[in-house]
Amino acid sequence: SLRREEENDVGESEEGGGDNNGGVCGETIHVTEAELATLRDSPGRVWDHIGSLRRGGTYGQEDVKRILRAASGVLRGEPSLIDLTKRTERGGGLKTVTVVGDLHGHFEDSLVKVLDMVGGRKDKGKSDNDDDDDDGQVGKEEMEHGSPWDGTGAVVFNGDFVDRGKNSLEVILALLLLKLAYPD
Repeated sequence: SLRREEENDVGESEEGGGDNNGGVCGETIHVTEAELATLRDSPGRVWDHIGSLRRGGTYGQEDVKRILRAASGVLRGEPSLIDLTKRTERGGGLKTVTVVGDLHGHFEDSLVKVLDMVGGRKDKGKSDNDDDDDDGQVGKEEMEHGSPWDGTGAVVFNGDFVDRGKNSLEVILALLLLKLAYPD
């Protein structure tokens, strides 16, 4: 499960860390290899991680390495070009495909907005520590338009994830976690 520690390694006050996440500073997010290996089985947990990143949380160095190793294993098993028509043939069809261009390391004002636009599975009234795992079901509106979270839609992120913006690490880690939770 998602574990957090309150730390403040840079000597800043808890109220004004200079970030763009409401002043939350110093939350260290931990993730285990076992959790990463089972994200696909309980994909709703990825939204707890994204919520923690939105509040200014950070991963420790070992946690980042674990995420990178797990995502590397998934990505190495895929071709460099993904054929979405195969998903259409085997799964009854994609209702939508959303192509996303340059995120440029902008977490809140790019990645989060895109996730909201495509029906991001963000907090739907549950706390981040709610033991009721998300079952991957989507709402009526998402069902009508297709959702990347249930396989009736797809989101293609087209590159330039990490340059320019001050939240490049958060952007790439969130994308890798999403890939682990929703590999197809």
